Formats: sequence, structure tokens, C-alpha cells
Amino acid sequence: LAALHVFWLLLGDAVVVEYLRPGAPLYMWVGLAGFALLNLLMLVSLPSYRRRVHRSHAGFRHWHRGFAIAVTVGAAWHILMSGHYLRSPIQWLAFVALVAFACLAYRFDWHNNDRERRSWHRYLGVAMGAATLFALVRNIPS
Repeated sequence: LAALHVFWLLLGDAVVVEYLRPGAPLYMWVGLAGFALLNLLMLVSLPSYRRRVHRSHAGFRHWHRGFAIAVTVGAAWHILMSGHYLRSPIQWLAFVALVAFACLAYRFDWHNNDRERRSWHRYLGVAMGAATLFALVRNIPS
């Protein structure tokens, strides 16, 4: 979803390219940094790389959780500061609640995705649910 967002806007909206030149708003740089960190997070999470970078599963989980929270907060800040998505206080409140829930889920290990063989089903369901919730929040009448 993040890659689709980045490349769709880069290819389809010439104004976005202007926002990525030197002197661009900080929220745009935060968005790009978050996208880069997200890709690093996914790459290092692959089993062959994960075993080389982290000596223990607990160390990996601690590192992964911290980066996931940082990427989530950075993405939320990028969305909020851009001013293109949330126009009413109820939308802001709903969005902040969604981000807080995502951070709490990672912090308290509510996703529990490494204990079942069907974790990709759960991930896909959560990702689709989050995208749907964001679309609903964005489309609440102003």
C-alpha cells in the first residue's frame, strides 16, 4: 500500500515532485524516510537476513517492534501535516485513535502473528482492515 501510494503520486501528480525538492516541507521528508524505513524493516524481516542481523528472536522482535512504531508514528505525522486527508475534528480524532491502537497492538504484542502458521492471512486481514478504516475516516462528512 505504501509503495502504491508513493509511486502513484510520483507518476500521476507533478506537484508531488515539487514537494520533494530541497526546501520541501518536513512532513514530505518524514514520509519518504518512513517509506525507506518500511522497506528496510521488511527486508531485514526476511528469515535469511533476520538470522544474520539478529542473534536471537527476542532481539529481532524488540528491534522490529520499535521500528514498526516509529514508521507508524511517522506515517501518521505525514498524513496529518499534509492537510489533504483529514478535514474535520472527528476525522482527526478517529485517525489518532487508529494510530494509537496500532502502536498499542505492537507494544503489547496483540497481533500475536508469529505463533500461528496462518500469520500471512492475519496480516492481510489487518492491512485490509486498516486501509478500509482509513478510507472510512477520510470520508466522514466534514
